[in-house]
Amino acid sequence: MKLVVSEIERPLGAMENFFYLLNQGHPNHFAITGEVTGPTRIDQWQNGLDLVAHHSSVVWSRIERDSDGVAVFRSSPHGSVPLKVVLYDGSRWTDEVAAQLAQPFDETKPPLLRATLLHSAERSIIVLVGHHSISDGLSLTFLLSDLLRAVSGQNPLRSQESEAVERLVELRYRTAQTRAFAHVAEQEAGEKTEQTTEQITATTRQPKTFRHHDGSAPHVEALCLTSDLTRTLRKRARIERTSVQSALAAALAAATYRLAPETCIEPMHIISPVDLRRRLLDNSDHLGMCASAVVLADDGAGGTDL
Repeated sequence: MKLVVSEIERPLGAMENFFYLLNQGHPNHFAITGEVTGPTRIDQWQNGLDLVAHHSSVVWSRIERDSDGVAVFRSSPHGSVPLKVVLYDGSRWTDEVAAQLAQPFDETKPPLLRATLLHSAERSIIVLVGHHSISDGLSLTFLLSDLLRAVSGQNPLRSQESEAVERLVELRYRTAQTRAFAHVAEQEAGEKTEQTTEQITATTRQPKTFRHHDGSAPHVEALCLTSDLTRTLRKRARIERTSVQSALAAALAAATYRLAPETCIEPMHIISPVDLRRRLLDNSDHLGMCASAVVLADDGAGGTDL
């Protein structure tokens, strides 16, 4: 199967640039893990990984600054995705995940994706690690699904879309009429700037600082939810008209308040990712940063009751 992958050279979008800048002093790459039972070959995993990675131009991009200092994606020659192979003997796979999280990415040296395969005769565990500027948790999950299809001899299903979220919004919604409305809104906003500056200055909070990266090794633990517990959690989330992710976030906030109240001196802020693919890509998926976030402030103990 021959894939024709378009090259990419464009500025990073807002969220892509945020994670790129954050990564300079506070590594934020992440991992997704999948487990397969039954015999597989190492070359199946490598070939499948290369197939799905060649399907996406952002994997084979490096991040550089142009002459104006703007961070941009620039295409690089495609090769083979680094695959670390470990003989799986039943040891803790979470140790391999922690080791990958401790190994930083150099965004000037693609690919911005790598993998670890814990392999045995009847069981394999694959760990995918992506640079946060080119992927979010859901998109790496989609890539894992495509990898499993490729290992079984099927073709990738993902969209090859590589635009930033802002461009996807513009392509889908911003017609000539909305551009005219936006121009009028910009003019009105400019006229009101002087009137609102004092109010904005008075109400803006000082930004919080991130915990400085101290070089300590990551520690990873895994919790397995039973099928019955998972079904119960989904059912309760639907009754409460919320998502499982939101229910888990609420549980984390409640547990933190009850078990470690000394950490709740200041209001807790939970960053909840919002996936935009369904609306922008007609339910298709792709490898990319296609998430926004909503910040919910916990104003007191009453908000932690479940």
